[in-house]
Amino acid sequence: MRATVVPHIEGSRYYLVHGGTRPAFRFPPRWSGDRLLYPVPDDAGGLVVRTATFDGPVEVSVETFHPGAEVPVARGVWDLDEQVTLTATGRDVHVVTTFGEIEDLPVFAVAPGERFGVRIYARGIDEAREVHQIEIDEEPVEEHLLHIFRAR
Repeated sequence: MRATVVPHIEGSRYYLVHGGTRPAFRFPPRWSGDRLLYPVPDDAGGLVVRTATFDGPVEVSVETFHPGAEVPVARGVWDLDEQVTLTATGRDVHVVTTFGEIEDLPVFAVAPGERFGVRIYARGIDEAREVHQIEIDEEPVEEHLLHIFRAR
């Protein structure tokens, strides 16, 4: 299942969490270069997704894959891609911003203890860093595609 939305991002980040709440933790200890995925260093099992857009719209697509399904490489030209593997500490992985859950994006079903992967593709990073803040009624310059799948 795949869906795309354009949420308002605040503070250069959004989250993947179990349930609809965001992690209590706000910033990773250090933002590092072009790295975008930061596992939350506690038992919440979440992930902080960094954006180059500090404040404003970012196009976010989420595609989930059934267990055993082949996860294809994203088509098109992307500035960077990165992958992490996590162990679920709760059920269902949701995408949320500081304002709450992002509606209309697929929820990834997972059971506690299961391992799952998150692969992000991003483009428009350099342009977003230059602009930094985008008005809510303007088109986003940054785009993310998240693949969420069971790890093998």
